[in-house]
Amino acid sequence: MIYRIKTYKIKPERLEDFNFFFHSYLYPNQMKHGAKLVGRWASESKEEVLAMWEYRSMDDYEQIEKHIRNSELHNAAKEKLIELGDFILDSHQDFMTSTAPYPSSYHPPKHIMSVSGYITNASGEVLLVRNLHRADTMEMPGGQVEEGERWRKPFTVKF
Repeated sequence: MIYRIKTYKIKPERLEDFNFFFHSYLYPNQMKHGAKLVGRWASESKEEVLAMWEYRSMDDYEQIEKHIRNSELHNAAKEKLIELGDFILDSHQDFMTSTAPYPSSYHPPKHIMSVSGYITNASGEVLLVRNLHRADTMEMPGGQVEEGERWRKPFTVKF
């Protein structure tokens, strides 16, 4: 695998224009031809946006770029850039390869222990909880423990 890190210097007040352009033209064209977006980040000052793309090899990257440059969407993107004006001040790219001897060691663990409880009281009512990440729903209490997570002393709930 190789990774292409594309860095864009932009006018901070035009970040939304850049996001529109990226999602409408750059992202779909790369994906259509076989690139994989690893992630995209903006600096706190919103003056830089970095996108990291994954390719199987340099030959794969070159073939994808060839297809992109010959695509209708690429031509439409060039026209849209003229229409939107100067919001991208500069860009450059670097290519990287993984330094990890076992790249899979950086992936999430293979074993996750999950549990969920169906708890009722004497009246037959079911205990439901709100999750901070999904506050608009109610769900049964539960959770998961991932490999390497520290064990915590269990607690008892009394009704």
